[in-house]
Amino acid sequence: MEAPSRSTGALFLIVVVAGLFLLSDGFILTKDSADLVHCKPCEQISIVQDAKGNLVSKVEKEQCRPLPADCEAVRVKCGCCDVCASKEKEPCGAWRPRCEKALTCSNVETGVEKADVEWYNFDFVGICVKNTKGAKE
Repeated sequence: MEAPSRSTGALFLIVVVAGLFLLSDGFILTKDSADLVHCKPCEQISIVQDAKGNLVSKVEKEQCRPLPADCEAVRVKCGCCDVCASKEKEPCGAWRPRCEKALTCSNVETGVEKADVEWYNFDFVGICVKNTKGAKE
């Protein structure tokens, strides 16, 4: 029995990395100084064959649902579509929609209030409350 070739090992590594990317819902944490989170694109470009057999590029955008009229539209990190900001007494945190403008996210353990919780504050779990402490972060 022969040992696996170097190209087989490289292919295996590529498959593992691609699988991890897909499991991570399209975002990868990297050490890039410009932006520490790289999100999957909101548009997928593919090459398809038209009715005449010509190859053409096709752009598919993520389909976004309409928001209710009483909704303050915000975007979460790596989100392609607007979502409603969290209302008073609703959960908030790093990967949840931020609270509405008159509210802040109050950490349930520490009471620290933040107007916007950065994506890297994974352990910041809060509830939207009226801004009583003048949070500006």
